Amino acid sequence: MIRQAVRLVIPGEPPLSLNQQERMHWAARKRLRDWWAAEAWKAWLAAGRPRFRRAAVRYRLYYATTRRRDADNCVASCKPILDGLKGHAFPDDDAATVTILPPVISCDRRRPRVEIEITELEGETA
Repeated sequence: MIRQAVRLVIPGEPPLSLNQQERMHWAARKRLRDWWAAEAWKAWLAAGRPRFRRAAVRYRLYYATTRRRDADNCVASCKPILDGLKGHAFPDDDAATVTILPPVISCDRRRPRVEIEITELEGETA
């Protein structure tokens, strides 16, 4: 049963694929991942600092171009977003605290963005 839900929005093109990130120089990759973590934290602040004990997270990724994308790779590339919310929106990002739902991958040429839907799950034990 869902008790609370929030949608955080980070404007701009979703994160580079995990393959592209792994080919980057380590310092550039760290800057990129730190940027995504900071943007997630800012979106959380703008949403009023919601807190979740047991969260379900679904990424909605809106790209500016239409092409086939690997859903698992997309979720993995969003790990820095989850890291930015850890300790703020939920205590930790382990499997006992956060459940990652399958992503929604779409195209919005005019307004690419990342939406993070977080819902509180009731009646589940951590």
